[in-house]
Amino acid sequence: MVVPEETRLRLTELVRTYDDHPELRRRPMIDEMDECGGIPAAGELARAADAGDRFVAARLMHLLPDGAHIDPLAALVHDPDPDVSAAARRALHGQRRSSSWRALVQRLANDSSHAELAAAASRWLAEGV
Repeated sequence: MVVPEETRLRLTELVRTYDDHPELRRRPMIDEMDECGGIPAAGELARAADAGDRFVAARLMHLLPDGAHIDPLAALVHDPDPDVSAAARRALHGQRRSSSWRALVQRLANDSSHAELAAAASRWLAEGV
C-alpha cells in the first residue's frame, strides 16, 4: 500500500494536534486516524526515508495498537533518529501482549548490544500484563 499524500498529511496533522493539544477531546482524533487508514499507513510510513514520517508511524502505532505493528516496531525501536526510536519504544510497550509481541520483546531483552532497550524490555516482560 502506498499512502496517498493527502492521507499522509492528514495523519501527520492529527498526530501533531493530538500531541500538542492535550486540552482537546482526543477520542475523535483517534477515531479519525483509524478511519483514515492509520493502521496500514503506519506500516508504510515506518519504512519512509523521512524521520518525520517514521515518527508519525510510531505515534500511530502507539495510538492505534494492532498486531500488524510488531514487525515494523522491531526496526523502529532501533531507528537512528532518537525521537523516532523513543516513540517506537513507547508504542511497543503499549501493544497488546500477543505471542509475537512477547517473542520480539524477549529478543530485545536478550540483546546486550542495546543495554537500555534490553533493560526496558525486561521490565515490560516482568509486568506480566
